[in-house]
Amino acid sequence: MDERSIRAVPVLNEDRTCRGLVSLFKMGKFFFPTPNRLIDSRPICASVRNLARTLNGQIVQAREPDREEELVLMIGAMSVESFEQRLAKFPPEKIVVVAGDRADIQSVAIRERVRVIVITGGLLAADSVIAEARQNGVSVILSPHDSATTAMLSRASITVPHVIHEEFLVFREDESLEHARPIAIE
Repeated sequence: MDERSIRAVPVLNEDRTCRGLVSLFKMGKFFFPTPNRLIDSRPICASVRNLARTLNGQIVQAREPDREEELVLMIGAMSVESFEQRLAKFPPEKIVVVAGDRADIQSVAIRERVRVIVITGGLLAADSVIAEARQNGVSVILSPHDSATTAMLSRASITVPHVIHEEFLVFREDESLEHARPIAIE
């Protein structure tokens, strides 16, 4: 879009009428950090299945994989004590934990019943982790990417309806530019 100076892309209904416009402005809300980064840069609006698909990952355990919801991204790259303190700041059922082969972080996340654990680096989940996740209703995704890439890509698991403007101007093909110009400017 940037290379071709495109600012909006039409989204069509099945009958090829325009449903709305995907705009860079609305996409920016989801992909770029905001001033209040602790809260605002963490949201992911996705289902477990869309998250796995976006990551080209594998779901090894899932609870309600198609339910789309507002989730909070958290990276498990700290001490267990710091991680436990960070977990307490958000509702656990809304947390997506991205971690490599940190069994200690995975165990705490499962015990606290987070929504999803994404194990990064193409690493496998231990059978005990999968069993404990299943018992606690925690979804587990295996990502082939490192943690930084996984976190960045996770934001792109949002579906088109969340970045679409459904209110837009439409002009008839035969309408004169003289008539359309002041309306478009306004």
